[in-house]
Amino acid sequence: MDRSRFSHDVTVEASHIDELGHVNNVVYLQFMEGVARAHASSVGMGLEVLSTLRCVPVARQSTIKYLKPTFLGDVLTIETRIFKVQGARAWRAYELRRGDELVASGETEWVWLDPVRQRPRAAAPEVLAAFGVPAS
Repeated sequence: MDRSRFSHDVTVEASHIDELGHVNNVVYLQFMEGVARAHASSVGMGLEVLSTLRCVPVARQSTIKYLKPTFLGDVLTIETRIFKVQGARAWRAYELRRGDELVASGETEWVWLDPVRQRPRAAAPEVLAAFGVPAS
């Protein structure tokens, strides 16, 4: 099993829809953050554990390519994978699909933060092991 990858489904709700009748662009970013958090929890690295390890991920930069609009009731499969870890930074890619159709893709650069010192730090070895990614 590749622990660096994870996916889950989201059903588009009325609160996701904007005045143009489709999912608002900012909601895609929320979906991306949500799947990243779900991924962390699935490998035993929820926020409480990460805080204890003093290694909490904070988004530094995100990019999203919007390819197709999505609408109320659509079921989206959101997949994420960690594709690079370097020191205090980690990069995730995302694909959002409606069935077989790619509707959006994106990337986020995350920084591992020590919440006590409020400073970046290298990823804790336990975190890397949980996600199945090698140390840089």
